[in-house]
Amino acid sequence: GINETVLKVLAERGIPADDLRQTEIVARTVHRADVVVLLGVDERPDIPGDRYVEWDIADPENASVEEVRAIADDVERHVRALLADMGLDEALSA
Repeated sequence: GINETVLKVLAERGIPADDLRQTEIVARTVHRADVVVLLGVDERPDIPGDRYVEWDIADPENASVEEVRAIADDVERHVRALLADMGLDEALSA
């Protein structure tokens, strides 16, 4: 399941988490993605995709709420940088 502290931090940020599911990478989904972000993956999957990026983000398992907030900030920075890199800067102001 999803880490309870992560769910708490998402709720603090107003991010709905009701439909979050932990899942494996599925080839039929990945092949349609422009970018596949890999977190906590030791080995890149052998699944076709246009672009893979690997983010070195701390694992929130057993982290305090303060540490999870910092991890969430790190994820947000990475997402904003990726959107800017993709030319989707207008999504940042939405």
